[in-house]
Amino acid sequence: MPFSTGESHLFQFNQSGFDFNIQFEQLFFSVVPSVLFIITSAWRTFHQSRKPAVVHAPAFQLLKAIAIAAYLGLELALLVLVATGSFHTPGIFIGASVLKLVSALLMIVLSIIDHSRSPRPSVLLSVYLSVTLLLDAAQARTLFLSADGNPEVIYSSLFCAAIALKALMLLLEAKQKTPWVHWDEKEHSPEETSGVFSIGVFFWLNKMFMLGYRKVLSVDDLYPLDQALDSEALHDKFSNEMDYSKLKGDKFGLVKVLARTLAVPLLIPILPRLALLGFTLCQPLFMERLLDHLSQPTLEANVGYGFIGATFFIYSGIAISTAFYWYFCDRLRTMTRSVLVTEIYIQATKARIGVSDDSAALTLMSTDMERIRYGMRFLHEVWVSMFQASLAAWMLYNRLGVVFVAPIGIIAAGFVALAFLAKYMGASQRQWMAAVQERVGLTATVISSMKNLKISGLSSAIGSTVQRLRIEELAASVLFRKIFITAALLGFFAQLIGPPITFALLQNTLDVSTMFTSLAFLTLLTYPLSHIFEGIPHLMTTLACLGRIQAFLERETHGDFRKVFGDTRQGIEKPPVGIADSSKCVITITDGNFGWRSDEFVLRDVNAEIPKASLTVVVGPVGSGKSTFCKAVLGEIPFATGSVISHTRPSHIGFCEQGAFLSNGSLKDNIVGYSTFDQERYTEVINATSLGFDIATFPNGDETNVGSDGITLSGGQKQRVSLARALYLQSDLLVLDDVFSGLDADTEARVFRQVFAPGGLIRRRGATAVLCTHSVGHLMDADHVIVLGNNTIAEQGSYAELVTGSGYVRGLDLEGSSSSDVSTDEIESSSIRCDQNAPLLDPLATKSVREADIDMKRQVGDKTVYKVYVKSMGLHIAGLALLFAAFWGFFTNFPTICK
Repeated sequence: MPFSTGESHLFQFNQSGFDFNIQFEQLFFSVVPSVLFIITSAWRTFHQSRKPAVVHAPAFQLLKAIAIAAYLGLELALLVLVATGSFHTPGIFIGASVLKLVSALLMIVLSIIDHSRSPRPSVLLSVYLSVTLLLDAAQARTLFLSADGNPEVIYSSLFCAAIALKALMLLLEAKQKTPWVHWDEKEHSPEETSGVFSIGVFFWLNKMFMLGYRKVLSVDDLYPLDQALDSEALHDKFSNEMDYSKLKGDKFGLVKVLARTLAVPLLIPILPRLALLGFTLCQPLFMERLLDHLSQPTLEANVGYGFIGATFFIYSGIAISTAFYWYFCDRLRTMTRSVLVTEIYIQATKARIGVSDDSAALTLMSTDMERIRYGMRFLHEVWVSMFQASLAAWMLYNRLGVVFVAPIGIIAAGFVALAFLAKYMGASQRQWMAAVQERVGLTATVISSMKNLKISGLSSAIGSTVQRLRIEELAASVLFRKIFITAALLGFFAQLIGPPITFALLQNTLDVSTMFTSLAFLTLLTYPLSHIFEGIPHLMTTLACLGRIQAFLERETHGDFRKVFGDTRQGIEKPPVGIADSSKCVITITDGNFGWRSDEFVLRDVNAEIPKASLTVVVGPVGSGKSTFCKAVLGEIPFATGSVISHTRPSHIGFCEQGAFLSNGSLKDNIVGYSTFDQERYTEVINATSLGFDIATFPNGDETNVGSDGITLSGGQKQRVSLARALYLQSDLLVLDDVFSGLDADTEARVFRQVFAPGGLIRRRGATAVLCTHSVGHLMDADHVIVLGNNTIAEQGSYAELVTGSGYVRGLDLEGSSSSDVSTDEIESSSIRCDQNAPLLDPLATKSVREADIDMKRQVGDKTVYKVYVKSMGLHIAGLALLFAAFWGFFTNFPTICK
């Protein structure tokens, strides 16, 4: 059959009845893919050309360019054969050849740009080459079957040669460029250099799986996070979209901001999900044609091979599209979590003291975020399921007629019931989350104070209170759980009842092909309902949790009332004329009034100056406002009037709270934090705070885990760790609120001498310290003393001036020697002796034994955990749960075996 058959019908098959005609294949297998590639490659080339080069592999780049150039030559030869009229062809041949030639030219440009500016293989080229490779193979078969002369055979042979070159180009373009990427491989994930094929089948995880097979994985073994998921970059984009002034009053304001911030990750899963829908709908059509084919008296070999190819195409397509869909969905959920948790954290740090609720932030970051992540699983499933049900209903109508309305009626009744339930979903979810927040807040407080509760004998009473809150939480969740179970039952009811009712109402006798095909379409019609009826409650939960987060973000934030002046080279304004000289003082307070409520000030008429490179000690009776004074210096008082001027940048101020905050990590991590580790500075602060003796007694040295809020440490140890952390920062100004509470007299004297006395660490650094304390014995070592009393500054000045007056300091009648009598050499030699007597331990031996024990439990499983679960549930409840889980697994999968 010649290439030009004179056929006018585009969708007419060729004489074999198996292949499409040439015009159809040229249009849909050549023209359409080429047009799409030309448009997308032009945009991709422009977009990538603005990025810097990250790959340097000129030899490999030249090899790919040569392969594409050879392919370009073959496409040019094919165009010449068609254009010169060596054989008669339809006009669409010339158009298709021209478009493929233009595509080849753009492939050279895109390959060169993507090769140097993208760390991963070109996604666009890989997709285009792999798709057109399959389409060209189909065309090659049709061309050879239609060839009717020597010129047509030559054309078909050149076409096959182009296919071979295209396969070579695909292999070259799909090769990863990891060895040539200009970055530290340890700081980047293999995911960032993986191509579309590696991501589609998750080959980039193979190295991790092999490592996990050989050993028990630790956190250090995991890949670094993909840079596209970096929380800092994502939050910067979120901040650009966020406008808190517009957020208030808009119920879905946060949802809209998230949609604008994550627009591309939100839309990307749509394409693989639609592809999955297409492959899914192909299954009943494939089964219908297969049954019709098997019912024929004679079976053609070509058709059988076609069914084999269709089987591979459909089910491999389902697998690959599913992989891509959930890959992009998980990235979207991870990005959403990253943005929201970062914003919650930042907002919590900006919250006003006395107004913020720590349990709210804790619950939002944990429980609410987990419900948001799970609910977002159904974000695309719900609308796709509705689309799938609509298409399945239409196809069912074409086979069964009006009887298809039977399952539609059941579905409609379910939607009416779901709409009624939806009115109560949001309120019930918020009620449940409020109860969770109350219980989590108390539990966190109890865990951080466990030692004190045990000592006081209140552990039993507090345990009962926590248990009562847990019971109240479960009671608050009852309404939402009932709604969710009812919605799930509605979905499964339609799926189970729809098919038998439909066939019962059908009057006609069905053949095998129609019956099985109709049953498949009924399944495709009713099965998505389980996703819809399950997904809508979870989406409502997601919206309710996002509403709670939005309400938290809308809370009033802390405003720094201080005026910060300093070096203009650092971007900080210089003080105007009349402001105290920054060379003499770091903090100036004028007519200050500070309080925690708008109608009551704790300190009034405060006028003070904190001298630079000095020790200022703030003393006074209990409740005189020493902690309030510290917060005023930091600008953390919610209600303040007057003027507070700081000559120190906020980032150069260190602070120790009265109640030390320690994270659940090692002692070393709590001191160093996120700063760069410096062994000399670390040893210096350890010795200055006399922690060396304590570290020597710890089982794993400074790698010992201090527990949640430092529960494994004594009160004095916690204070000294907090002080060591502040000293490690090398701040210009240190504000210390009662850091000696919990220390015995000898330790307090030693730490004060090594940190604050002349020759101490702070003095050697030339830093400024504001020490609020009850220990009045240190006043003689202070450069400046501030005495609080009667809600104001009772007196201030040097110790020598105040001791001769008639105020608070004179009444203390202090005696004894000052720490200034100790020389610098004596303090340094004391620190050396501490270092020699209590060296930092090398915890490798003990740590390795402990980690080996933990790793063994992780590898074989810790049965005690499951025993606790079973014991708390009760043996009969746990047995019933396992039994019904087995029933579910069997009855949901057995019908697929029967089919």
